[in-house]
Amino acid sequence: MNKHNKSRTVVIPKPVFLFLGLASLWSIWVFQFSNPFELTRDYLHYTIPS
Repeated sequence: MNKHNKSRTVVIPKPVFLFLGLASLWSIWVFQFSNPFELTRDYLHYTIPS
């Protein structure tokens, strides 16, 4: 019973870790494109080349 319990705890974190990784990447991507400051900075950068 203990062995079965141990293998379950090893199997569960994998998808959770993958999901967290994808979620963090997605949130970073969304934050970059929805962040007004980033958009303004990019807009100014492309409008007024330094």
